[in-house]
Amino acid sequence: RSERERSEERHVHERCSSPLPLRVTRGVTRRAGAPAGTKGISLFLVPKHALSFSEEGVSLGERNDVRLGGLNHKMGQTASVNAGELLFGEATGGATGHLVGEPNQGLHCMFIMMNELRFQVGLGGVGPALAGYLYSLQYARQRTQGRSPLCRDPSTPMVPIIEHSDVKRMLLLQKAYVEGALGLCMYTAGVIDALATTADAAARSDKLLLLELLTPVVKAWPSEWCLEANKWAMQVLGGYGYTQDFPLEQLYRDARPNMIYEGTSGVQALDLLGRKASMGGGAALKLLGAAVAEDVAAARAAGGAPPPQS
Repeated sequence: RSERERSEERHVHERCSSPLPLRVTRGVTRRAGAPAGTKGISLFLVPKHALSFSEEGVSLGERNDVRLGGLNHKMGQTASVNAGELLFGEATGGATGHLVGEPNQGLHCMFIMMNELRFQVGLGGVGPALAGYLYSLQYARQRTQGRSPLCRDPSTPMVPIIEHSDVKRMLLLQKAYVEGALGLCMYTAGVIDALATTADAAARSDKLLLLELLTPVVKAWPSEWCLEANKWAMQVLGGYGYTQDFPLEQLYRDARPNMIYEGTSGVQALDLLGRKASMGGGAALKLLGAAVAEDVAAARAAGGAPPPQS
């Protein structure tokens, strides 16, 4: 959050948090004299170097006055670096930022970008969960311990732990979470593809409504329940799952921020119930309900779903 002095240079002052900059940093700031609250927020691009525009293209000039103030020391995802704080104008009193879109429309611009990132975060939760499930499944097939409850003979060989009912439960929970989350992500990806390729205006409008409704769901549900799958994967390995001798503890740590990135699960719930569910008088919910009903009818016709209850 920072104040912006209105001038041709478009200087950005004070401090704000942002990912580690490579060439360009984005930031939402408040212009001097802008309306109060979120209605006064504007979006800027703050390049690492001053930009010169000509007929030949864009060239880099002097270093812009934006500096890294510190790094976040994270629980996981330690292979990627992100900034804890960026300092603007600490040396010269101003960093040059370029306005994106219209003044006071910064959050609207950011949400357009964040919607795509929310889908990516949800899909990013599926990968570690699937990896953890497959690793714990392999381990359960190879690790022998105990005997069948029906066998009382201590001289019989021990059985793979996958034969124990509690281990089966943990594996099946992972499988359900992972496959459900992956199906949700693939369905949403299909909606995105259809939106990009459909020429019919009415069909595009329907797909856009459906995507708006699904975006907070596809971000929050895999983030929450795929992390739960990682938890059960660690549990299958017992004490070994908590050690660095096996990859499951890292998968858990790396997947944990997905519940936080691009808006926490609670924020997604507010977005879903406060904005998306009521869009068009509930039109998006009706579209989703119709799509679900169509799939259920197709499954019944193929013999893959129970008949409706009377």
